[in-house]
Amino acid sequence: MDHGFVTVVMPFEAARASEVEAAIGRVLGNPMRPQVAARLQERAVVHFMSLLVVPAEHGGSANLLLEASVDGTAEAGIDAIAETLEPELAKVLEKAGIAGPGSLRDQLLGHQLVLGQAWWETPGLPFAGTPGLQCGRIQREAALARRLGAILRQLPDGLAPFERLQAARDLLWHEGNFKWAFAPEAALCLKAAPDSGLTPLVRGFFGDAIPERSFDALAAMRTAACIALDFLATIGWPFLLIALLLVIGAARFMSAIDALVLVGLLLAVLAVLVVLRLRRLEIGNTPEDREPASADVQAVMRGEGHTAQNLLFSVSRLQPGLLRRFALRFSFFSVGLVKYFCRPGFLGANRVIHFARWLVVPGTRQMVFLSNYDGSWQGYVGDFVINTAGAKGVTSIWSNCLGFPRTRNLYDDGAADRDRLVRWARRQQRPVHGWYTAYAGLTTDRIRTNAAIRQGLANATSAQDARDWLACFGSAAEPESSLARHDIPALAFGALPRLRHACLLGYAFCGAPDDARAWLSRLEPLLSYGEEPERPWAVSLALSARGVLGTGVPNARDMATFPVAFQQGMDDAERARANGDVDAQAPARWIWGSGNARVDAVVMVHAASPRTLIERLDQVRAQARAGAQVEVFFRRCADLPQTGPSREAFGFVDGISQPAMSGTRRAKGMRAEDVVAAGELVLGYPDQRGALAPSPTLRAACDPGHALDDAGMAEDRQRPEFAGGPNVTSRDLGRNGSYLVVRELEQDVEAFQHWLDTAAVAVRGPDVPLHPVHRREWLAAKLVGRWRDGSPLVNHPDEPASGWDGTRPARIGNSFAYAEQDASGARCPLGAHIRRANPRDALAPRSAEGFAAVQTHRVLRVGRSYREPDGRQGLMFMCINASIERQFEFVQQRWLLNPSFSGLEDETDALLGSRNGRGFNLPGCPGRQAAGLSRFVTMRGGGYFFLPGRAALRVLAG
Repeated sequence: MDHGFVTVVMPFEAARASEVEAAIGRVLGNPMRPQVAARLQERAVVHFMSLLVVPAEHGGSANLLLEASVDGTAEAGIDAIAETLEPELAKVLEKAGIAGPGSLRDQLLGHQLVLGQAWWETPGLPFAGTPGLQCGRIQREAALARRLGAILRQLPDGLAPFERLQAARDLLWHEGNFKWAFAPEAALCLKAAPDSGLTPLVRGFFGDAIPERSFDALAAMRTAACIALDFLATIGWPFLLIALLLVIGAARFMSAIDALVLVGLLLAVLAVLVVLRLRRLEIGNTPEDREPASADVQAVMRGEGHTAQNLLFSVSRLQPGLLRRFALRFSFFSVGLVKYFCRPGFLGANRVIHFARWLVVPGTRQMVFLSNYDGSWQGYVGDFVINTAGAKGVTSIWSNCLGFPRTRNLYDDGAADRDRLVRWARRQQRPVHGWYTAYAGLTTDRIRTNAAIRQGLANATSAQDARDWLACFGSAAEPESSLARHDIPALAFGALPRLRHACLLGYAFCGAPDDARAWLSRLEPLLSYGEEPERPWAVSLALSARGVLGTGVPNARDMATFPVAFQQGMDDAERARANGDVDAQAPARWIWGSGNARVDAVVMVHAASPRTLIERLDQVRAQARAGAQVEVFFRRCADLPQTGPSREAFGFVDGISQPAMSGTRRAKGMRAEDVVAAGELVLGYPDQRGALAPSPTLRAACDPGHALDDAGMAEDRQRPEFAGGPNVTSRDLGRNGSYLVVRELEQDVEAFQHWLDTAAVAVRGPDVPLHPVHRREWLAAKLVGRWRDGSPLVNHPDEPASGWDGTRPARIGNSFAYAEQDASGARCPLGAHIRRANPRDALAPRSAEGFAAVQTHRVLRVGRSYREPDGRQGLMFMCINASIERQFEFVQQRWLLNPSFSGLEDETDALLGSRNGRGFNLPGCPGRQAAGLSRFVTMRGGGYFFLPGRAALRVLAG
């Protein structure tokens, strides 16, 4: 239902003004007297109403102003007011000496003004901040929200968001009093800002009040056409008519085209002259720079702060001249264009106005402004100043009034001068003696929230909807980019260094899909989610493509929505070749992950103590034995040291250069270069470029409880908003999950040490240490890019930060850049392992895009070293990434194994590449190469796995 604006202006003798104001205060009051307000409350038609006195100007009449914001038409509102308040209004009219034939209703209708920008309308602009919401509905939805809040407080803990919503629905339905709320009803006030298509062109005017969107030619043409039609229907039609008459007249003496050009030029000249004249008037305007009278401010403040809302009543005097009158109509028109660009009910970013209107009192140069707003007067005026669109709108209208702060080009400056605006606005204010509000305790935000609660009760169908709905009770809906920490596997946040003991198991599903789902269901309570697990242990589960399909939940069409790399697996022949897994590292030679040793699921157990680790490991194994899961491999990881950094088998400090996920505690205080967008590591969130990585989906039929979010939901959509869109047939299986890459890399420590001994004898150069032991360490550091103590060669080119004897404190450090500090590779060779794995700024020297480009390929390493009883040792390389191809495979193939990385020739990574006796370039050394490199690291098994979020795991578990 639309809202009507009752605006009745009745002139009376100026000498009676004080008596009339006193009478209004006696019979109505501010706030309105309870016994009087109760009658309006019963009708539930009037939202706000006031009875005011507009003072006389220069010997003219004063005016009695009755204004109200009502449901339906203004005429219906006048009917309700006349019937309900006839005794009180009659007394005021009698005191004012206003008398006339007919009933009170007829008198009010006879003085009703129609506000607008058209030449036949009273200049003005009405505005509704809660569009489409009837008075009775607002009150009913407030009661509904209170009852649901009480119900939710009674529900037990531990329920999932959608379960909590459904439980509240069931309880409310059986109570019987609120069954009306289960019928969906539109809520325009919850809609997002419309896509005008013109956002890039107008965002400078509206600022952050409208969301960023790209230019849309079709939408832009549609919006421009609507604006043009509005302009012609209100202000512009006389000018169009004059232009047509001029064209017709000129066409008698020249061609039609020449006539059009001539008239166009004349209109352009006229427009320039108007702008110049307006600018001259602006320069000539003298702002009033003085404080308001203390007694006047006191009288105004006496009527403020009695409820959650206030009424601002101001009367300003317009500047003289036709140009100013036209500028005022044009300003009303331009401010009214917010409907094409801003959220319904918002003036720019201002969201606290219930109802407002500007109007020019007929026969005067007085402009009245009335606004029913939330909060304090200072905050309300301040919102217009800090709000770009609001400041420009306020300036364009009030700059046509005497004394307003100096303005430029109708829209600029003016209101931006906060202190002078505040003083000027206070001087315009008038006391309010009679004012009514139908819902004194409700702000516009609360009204919108209550509408969302009712809409969500009727329409919410997804897990995201349920989270948004629950957020209406005491908090705001989190942005889509906010992490759902309790649904994201703990492993996706990092390597869990607090839990020093760990092991990894691989399982194959050898039974029916029911057996696989039963095992997942039994394992689910053990799994850990969140940034920092509260328990002294953590269990993580990830599934291969065969494992996901083996649950019997996704079908072939669902599986096709997973990335091709995941579908094919690491052991695919062509993919293995691209990853360097050939010859001795070929999948056929793997211990696990290929052929008959394929793995459907990996389980990683972390614990704070060896005893806890054994307990959880026994529990995991017992649950697997209870089903049809066969253990394919087991690796007990090396314990992390109690103090100090961990080291891998070659003796280097490990896990130094790790990205932190934005929005996490770990990211706080870190350099921007070390923080990546959540969407780089977890599905369902924006990545470095603001885009969402493709996420696997599942048929809606597989998720009858709607635990998963709907697929394809826009990340920037307006929330909360539960009106529902097109029928969604698939769910987002990937959200809050990630992909886990696992590679068992066996390290040949003896071969590595032997090569160092041999190469240290042969290498020569001015920068090569003289001492054989130092030379050996220097060579090892050149291969890796860091000394064994973790200090980077870029910052410490000559010796480790801890010194050759290791007595100084080690400054591991991660703050350095290659392009700025070591572009030639003189300190850290161009082919060093850490330079390949994370090129930092080297890809685009002296450009902010350098680090940004690398960030899109970063992975989060969560693996650990291991040592088997038979002496084999190495690294269980594990990494988290949202895109296997763009992140892990790109780093592996494009950087680590690229023989021409950074302009090198026939040289791959010294540790992970297939060497075949190749050398390693050492800038500054004779021959520039350390020869005879052999294979130090051998691939023994691996796979690509899907690490599901909590909701996805539950759905896969059936």
